Amino acid sequence: MDTLISLVQQSFEFVIPLIILLGALIFIHELGHFLVAKYYGVRVETFSLGFGKKILKYKHGDTTYCISAIPFGGYVKMFGDDPNVEISEEEKSYSFLHKPVGQRIAVVVAGPLMNLFFAFFLFMAIAILGDKKPLPIIGSIQPDSPILQLGIDAGDKVVKVGNKNVKTWKEMQEELNASGGSTSIIFETYPEKESRILSVDLIKKKNPNPLDTTREIYALPGVDMTPIASKIGVPEGSIAATAGLKIDDRILQVNGNTIERWYELESAIQNVPADQALELKVERLVDGKVQLTNVSIDKSTRDLASLGIERPDLYIGLIAEDSPAAKAGLKINDKILSINGEELYVWNDLSEKIRAFDKTEDGLQLKVLRGTEEINVALAPEKMKSTNPSNGKVEYHYKIGIGPVLAMTAPKTAVFYPASFTDLIKTASSETSYWTVATLMGFVRLVQNEVSARSIGGPIMIGQIASESFKIGINAFLKIMAIISINLFILNLLPIPVLDGGHLVFFTIEAIKGSPLSMSKLEKAQQVGLFLLLFLMVFALFNDFSRVFGFI
Repeated sequence: MDTLISLVQQSFEFVIPLIILLGALIFIHELGHFLVAKYYGVRVETFSLGFGKKILKYKHGDTTYCISAIPFGGYVKMFGDDPNVEISEEEKSYSFLHKPVGQRIAVVVAGPLMNLFFAFFLFMAIAILGDKKPLPIIGSIQPDSPILQLGIDAGDKVVKVGNKNVKTWKEMQEELNASGGSTSIIFETYPEKESRILSVDLIKKKNPNPLDTTREIYALPGVDMTPIASKIGVPEGSIAATAGLKIDDRILQVNGNTIERWYELESAIQNVPADQALELKVERLVDGKVQLTNVSIDKSTRDLASLGIERPDLYIGLIAEDSPAAKAGLKINDKILSINGEELYVWNDLSEKIRAFDKTEDGLQLKVLRGTEEINVALAPEKMKSTNPSNGKVEYHYKIGIGPVLAMTAPKTAVFYPASFTDLIKTASSETSYWTVATLMGFVRLVQNEVSARSIGGPIMIGQIASESFKIGINAFLKIMAIISINLFILNLLPIPVLDGGHLVFFTIEAIKGSPLSMSKLEKAQQVGLFLLLFLMVFALFNDFSRVFGFI
């Protein structure tokens, strides 16, 4: 019974947000066609949300308003839109195909444009409600970063780049890109809040966002926005281990102060007076279930190394079945110290050395700490399949089949509100412009094969995204709705017969040559367009089911 209730609940959590999202976007799109058609005196016979059998209907004047059985789309049926039907002279005044070509173009374009305008107003609503954005705070930093050697560390905040104050990570990145590779930066240290002005040489690297028009960006060397979570590694026999802390524990509180990130953990422990015990609230996974426990350390030292609390960078948290690691005898909580005699410091060092494996080599020699004993393990990496999260493409790299205890967490954010009505319009315009360009670049990258076609999704993917964003909150849901609305704006303007873009092409040709295309050419074009549309729908559904059943 509990399983059935859970299934029904999950179905509602999926279906309700999907209906709200699609219903709003379809209504807005068709409303655009409807309003402009009525403005030009075209008789609208049907305004339908959905296709197929009409479930609910209501007639007012010449128009039947209805909700139909198949919810993935909608239509506005206009009188005189079929060139095969004879229209009497007295009826031509409200027939769609007998209106001037400019008016027909306006009716066709109105639907997609309404989606664009709707996205703009959604971004306005998000700004008014308060838009949460990542702050320009260093989340994590590589040990070899020159920034670290200058005294800047994780948790420090970028206040100013060159002559420009920055409030968000995006603003900081924009100023770094505009700097030309070298700039002065004002940092605010954590937690002291001391200001430091440094002259920094930036690095140029590949833009991780494939939907951006810029191929390369300038960045702070070794710096990442995403912070490391407050999970820990604990050497056996250390003060922390004796007190009851374990590898893979996540510390949630230090003496009542809530923490989430590693740099917050370091600061919180160091700030506990030496005459007080460390009181830690810990999240621990036991037999697949999360448990909360309290650990007290009655020691005066506040040095993490002395306590035996360390970043879990090189501890193994996952071993794939039948992988080279499993066959070689590696175990969960083993700590990898070196590969082929080269000492390791962070997980990236480990993964890069494994990916750089040359199949002509005999294998890799790993030095591993297991408990208090150092052991040597020999193994040979194998090429394994993975999906690149930035572009959805399937890639093959040498791996040994392990995952880290190390985990990342969300960067610090703040809620921003528009300072004025002008700022509100500017913010909504900027967001609409950004996502329109990003969507267009998505199509470009698909053609260039830089983004996988497997990233194309259908109703199941849209439903999953809608459901997850709905759980997060109204702002996240409205943002997803705005982005999908922009996608519909662009998709409907593609020059594919059956879509609005196809009709726009036909009417534009008619305007140029002074007469419509012949019926035979229109019919052939419509058949091609229908085939392409059906193919795209089937392909999107195939991707949806492949994701659900784990094929991709």
